[in-house]
Amino acid sequence: RYCELIKEDPEDFMKSITAGDVSSFFMWKLKQKQGTAGRRLRGIKTASSLDTYRKMFLGVYRRLVGEDMDSHLQRSTLHVSYSLQFGLSREPREKPCMDAKDVLEIIQTTLTTVEKKFQVGRNRIQTCFFMQGGFITANRPKALLGLRYGDVKITVLRNPSGGPHNILIELTYTFTKKYLGAKPSNTFIIPEITFDPSLCMSPHVFLLGLMFANDVFLNSNLTPEGLFKLDIRPGCNELVVPIKKEASALWVFRQHQKTATKRVISDEPLPYSTIKTYMKDVGEIAGFKDVTRPYNLRYGIGNAFDKDRDISVNRRNIIMNHSTDKVFQDHYASRHIPVDAQAIEKLIQAACSMSRSVDPNRPRSLTKEQSRTINQNPRILKL
Repeated sequence: RYCELIKEDPEDFMKSITAGDVSSFFMWKLKQKQGTAGRRLRGIKTASSLDTYRKMFLGVYRRLVGEDMDSHLQRSTLHVSYSLQFGLSREPREKPCMDAKDVLEIIQTTLTTVEKKFQVGRNRIQTCFFMQGGFITANRPKALLGLRYGDVKITVLRNPSGGPHNILIELTYTFTKKYLGAKPSNTFIIPEITFDPSLCMSPHVFLLGLMFANDVFLNSNLTPEGLFKLDIRPGCNELVVPIKKEASALWVFRQHQKTATKRVISDEPLPYSTIKTYMKDVGEIAGFKDVTRPYNLRYGIGNAFDKDRDISVNRRNIIMNHSTDKVFQDHYASRHIPVDAQAIEKLIQAACSMSRSVDPNRPRSLTKEQSRTINQNPRILKL
């Protein structure tokens, strides 16, 4: 839009850009109040949002020019005066963390609610598995949604302590952050939960259900009951359960489409906006005061890793794909300090969890009378 305004080709503009051009562009961006077709824009309200936009700008420069912007020009994008001139807040945004209890609550609500229509049953199951994957692996939402069946490995593992074999799930996540390039992939090993009163937190229940529904296993005659009866040859410690080659490229999280008579599952990946809306709606139904977002899962497990003495800082950085500890401290560390100075651990955990604010009577929708009153409000009419 800026290049249309100044009547220049975006690639030519980037190749000949000067410090003055950079300053003019960011001043224009910060002044924007309307978007396409006159839609009102929320605008940039915080210094952290401006910094994120700056990184995206540098990424676009790299893509169009083919190299990084030189250090002098990069420094010209760091104008502290912008924050002062436009009154940008420097307070970090509240980032509620979801702990295990919160995740269990929202998964149970997702499974049982009749207030939220998921259109097709698969969407309800996908939402549960998405939340489990986010909480267990601490992955970014788009990395979770980018999972294909070829990234999933199912193995029957011999129990070293004796007893029944264990169904092992291995998930390999790959993620590319647009303005930072490709990130190394991580493989997460998830053993089967056994003898637990609730299987709501078991990804095996939901992922294996999706896999059987899509008939992805090489042995088409394999059933859920048959999977748990598979035996391992003497002298071996594992039995890999192969999937069909043609199923490797299929997305695990997929959207649906309407036909003339019904809704069917398509081969298109489920958009981030859809899963974000599902979590928000279910969080409201569950009574959470804070908006439940996909990133709440990553914040929650990231802070759990940070408190775990068995997980080093380096290991946490590898799990979360952070280059340095500074990334976690700046963007993920909770500002609610969970220091248990009085040795009241359970109370401290309850005070720092999202479910602390759960209210079953939280209002979700307006009455017709309330809607009419709002529509007649002078401030709304002015907008």
